[in-house]
Amino acid sequence: MSNQDMYFSTSHAAKVLGVAPTTIKGWAEKGIINGWKTAGGHRRISKQSVDAILQQRQATLKPREDKESITLLVVDDDSIIISLYETMVNSWSIPINLMTAKSGFDALISIGKCTPDLIITDLAMPDMDGFQMIHRLRKREELVNTPIVVVTALDNEEIDMQGGLPAGMSVFQKPIPTERLESLIRKQSENLGVKLYS
Repeated sequence: MSNQDMYFSTSHAAKVLGVAPTTIKGWAEKGIINGWKTAGGHRRISKQSVDAILQQRQATLKPREDKESITLLVVDDDSIIISLYETMVNSWSIPINLMTAKSGFDALISIGKCTPDLIITDLAMPDMDGFQMIHRLRKREELVNTPIVVVTALDNEEIDMQGGLPAGMSVFQKPIPTERLESLIRKQSENLGVKLYS
């Protein structure tokens, strides 16, 4: 095997993994994926590292037609709020695989590892806020139809001042609207063929 067969360019790695090149760059900088820069400043990504992520996906993801649970991603920088979501989800009679992230950037990394069936996100967060994250997600073909629900302390005027949100998106004001979210997640679970607890 030649040296060239042992690494990918950033764009090639992104294509293989189905993520954006900026996501690969972020993973490399955080050590999630092995990479280095050449003397000319070009980033190289270890093929072994890419293969490891692909194998992890195959081991953990089930086909959509055989879903046993709905994968829910909650994005909020407040650890207390995250704990509230965890308690809330555990009280429902819905089989949920809960993922959490504390910023839009962390969420993109999580999504690169496991594609959620529904996303609940705050808007005001560090590193990458909810507006930026939603904008990036809606550019990705495989996530165009993934429901995104916003739960925020911002009012409609403040949201509009920051550029607004895509049409048709559910937006709720904090505190967390438990019953409304349970209804949405239950409906999405049924749409995916997930068998609910009796």
